[in-house]
Amino acid sequence: MGVNLVLTILIYYAAFQYLSPLVNTTLEYRKKKFSLINPEYSLIELSTIPINILNIISKTQEKLSEEGFNKEVFLYQSSPFSEFEVYIMVLVNKENKDRAIIITYNNKLTNEVFNYINYCSTYEDGSELNTVNKPHGIFNASNEYNTYRLPSFKDHKELYNIHKKLEQNFFKNQKKMLPTPGREIYEFSRTDLRFLDRQKESGMLYIDSKDNAYKYTWKAAFLSSISQFRLIENIEQQQIREKEKEILRLIS
Repeated sequence: MGVNLVLTILIYYAAFQYLSPLVNTTLEYRKKKFSLINPEYSLIELSTIPINILNIISKTQEKLSEEGFNKEVFLYQSSPFSEFEVYIMVLVNKENKDRAIIITYNNKLTNEVFNYINYCSTYEDGSELNTVNKPHGIFNASNEYNTYRLPSFKDHKELYNIHKKLEQNFFKNQKKMLPTPGREIYEFSRTDLRFLDRQKESGMLYIDSKDNAYKYTWKAAFLSSISQFRLIENIEQQQIREKEKEILRLIS
């Protein structure tokens, strides 16, 4: 009886140690506001941004210029609800009629910077091909048509080569076009709204009209919380590798 009691106490203690932070973090996410109902972007100049972010974006821009991409526009978004501010540089390769989008997140609390590249091709029938090294996180990406995510591919040339091979496989006979310049704010705002609407439909976000914001549902709060545990991180990394293998098989 004594041994069984000790084991029972240890099991309950281990469960408490695991569940307590999970419950607390879930409750924190549940209270959070995820996004404004109508996310807004603004045009800014490179000279106005912090030097550490400028250096990262400039280095990426320089690498992309080697592939024939030139800066078209620079956008900024900062939500009062998010610890992140977002910098977006759109570059255009007029010869190939492709766009490269540098997406840079700056954590306003920790000053951590995360930098990603999205190669985008648009076709006359309205379809798009996107190849991006930004992971989608916990949010539903099942409705991302013709979007191929390769988070472990950090080399811009390698990622662009994959993009071009995907295009040869799936859009070989499609005529490409470049979007009309000057509509970038509208375009990115519309993309955000579509994303938010998809997450609402899938039960991840809900609208709080009082706060003029999208907020986490219990489902999203729980998934956000549990994703921070190392075991779940390892599982997610394995899933990412498997999905990348699937994409590479498409072009092999």
